Amino acid sequence: MNHVGPGLSTSRGRSVATSTDGGASLWWNRGDRERGCMELARMSRSDLPRLYRVASDTSRSGQRATVALTALLLLAGLASAILALAGGRDGPSWHGAADLGAALLFALATLGGAWLGGGEAQRRWYDGRAAAESIKTMSWKYVMRAAPFEDDATADGLFLERMRAILASLQHLRLAHPPPDDPHFTISPAMHALRDAPLEVKRASYIRYRVQDQIDWYQGKARRVEQLARRWRVLTVTLGAAGFAGALLRATGKIDLDALGIAAACLASITAWTQLRQYWPLTAAYRLAVNELLVISTESEQVGDDPAQWAAFCERSETAVSREHTMWRARAR
Repeated sequence: MNHVGPGLSTSRGRSVATSTDGGASLWWNRGDRERGCMELARMSRSDLPRLYRVASDTSRSGQRATVALTALLLLAGLASAILALAGGRDGPSWHGAADLGAALLFALATLGGAWLGGGEAQRRWYDGRAAAESIKTMSWKYVMRAAPFEDDATADGLFLERMRAILASLQHLRLAHPPPDDPHFTISPAMHALRDAPLEVKRASYIRYRVQDQIDWYQGKARRVEQLARRWRVLTVTLGAAGFAGALLRATGKIDLDALGIAAACLASITAWTQLRQYWPLTAAYRLAVNELLVISTESEQVGDDPAQWAAFCERSETAVSREHTMWRARAR
């Protein structure tokens, strides 16, 4: 095996880009280039800068903490409301226990809400995701030689400079892992190899493993989020109908249960939960992103074989992808 460049080797006429974990990240057969035959593998998570994984894992931990705590607080508040409705001075002795339980759960919800209102977990969620997506966008611009990474003489230095700026922007967060000690390990061998690969290899890799992967991800998320939105809508209508029916039954003296109060407490919790999860706005945003990416995929077929034209196309494409992440972050705020 002969070394021919950073992260790029040849074996029996085949070029191989090694990833940071030792696996092959992309390769093509030089003998088949004239026939347009090539075999590619995606630029994997391990091939992206380590700071990407730090930011992504920080975002995930912040999201899990935010969602789990919010669910706990809503359940505590709901249980407190139901126990308060069931309690009272008149009636069996367990009414007093219900009042005490309602008070304790309400105190728990209040304290937890105050902690959640501090926003530390949400900042890790939003800022970590914004940083991770910025790093991914920069990495694809780098390997595609898109602006501002066209010039080999300045590309590495500029990339590392921007990575250090992103790292500095994360210093206020409690990171999931220690940040990388040596910025020179930021650009992986696979990134160098894909940057130096023939244009047809870069084109196929970008369309399949950047544009199409994004389309598949957004389509899957849009379907899933829309399903959840519809389920919560059905539950909301069902609870509203049950509360109305319970109120009529209580008004006619057929039951003594405050079904309307219980339904109202449940609906308030559901409203708070769906506001956090943003099901319908996210569905619309994901579908808009899919449409934009489909346009980008179509435009890619019209780009010629000029490397400068391809780099300009990738720069426009990444700008469109970044716009969705910027809009998501603005909605999250």
